[in-house]
Amino acid sequence: MESLIHADIFFFIASTGFILVTIVLIVVLYYIFKLVKAVNKIVKIVHEESIVVIDDINEVRGKIKEKAQTLNMLLGAIASGGALKKILSSLKKKK
Repeated sequence: MESLIHADIFFFIASTGFILVTIVLIVVLYYIFKLVKAVNKIVKIVHEESIVVIDDINEVRGKIKEKAQTLNMLLGAIASGGALKKILSSLKKKK
């Protein structure tokens, strides 16, 4: 009879421990789920903003190419007119 009481006490303690561990795991999983959800929101925001940054960089690159072409044409016109040679030769004479 005494061994039956010991078995009942063991199973009561084991069941209570199992229930407590299960509750703790549920709480931990809940917070992990909230964390993953927050990280997912952050990743979406970073992705959207990176697309905007890529568009801005492409726009800046286009403007730089456009200005470089204008500068190239201007320098070509100056060089072909001999103005650049005159400026360089006058600078050499001053030295």
